[in-house]
Amino acid sequence: MIITEHDDPSPYIIIDEFLSKDALNKIKTEIKAISMFSTEGQVNHNNQISVNKDIKRNHNVWVDELFINRRDESNILKEIKNNIWSPITYDFYRNTKASIFRLYELTNTDTTLLSIYKNGDFYKEHTDIAGYDRNSNEKMFLTAVLMLKMNGDFKGGELVLQEKVIPYKDNRLIIFESHRSHSVNKTITDDNPDNWRYTLQYFAKIK
Repeated sequence: MIITEHDDPSPYIIIDEFLSKDALNKIKTEIKAISMFSTEGQVNHNNQISVNKDIKRNHNVWVDELFINRRDESNILKEIKNNIWSPITYDFYRNTKASIFRLYELTNTDTTLLSIYKNGDFYKEHTDIAGYDRNSNEKMFLTAVLMLKMNGDFKGGELVLQEKVIPYKDNRLIIFESHRSHSVNKTITDDNPDNWRYTLQYFAKIK
């Protein structure tokens, strides 16, 4: 792992080489297997949860729901959580300049979302807090986005954190505050699934 802390335009962490080669291969194999369950991405717009292709165009799978009551069968759920909470990362959080990351250990529940971006897909500026269910006793805290490439490549698809463009790189994890605005630039690719843009979003919450 190569871990760096940044503060422009707001605090965020980048972890390159986040997963071992073996763990990365296991996750990519699982993504190929569960992609068939993806549905069109929805947004919470004006307190209505629905497909709105003017705001968000992609496909999603809530991995936790797919493996409900059998989380230990998912390499995605096991490997991401184990690595986010590895001794190396845990020690880094505790020594960050931004106190928000030192509070990471207070989170006690999470959800994981697979997002698939095909040709022309994008996600306009938003915050993850916008999707927060006010009827739930869970509060969104931090978002971690794991960037993944299969065997091919695509153009575009950069993550924009506020006005900061973060280059897309395989096996790169970005951690930031869920209330910070961010977007995904349009992805330019073809019909080959190996050339699509894949991300896993890990939402750390306090219940």
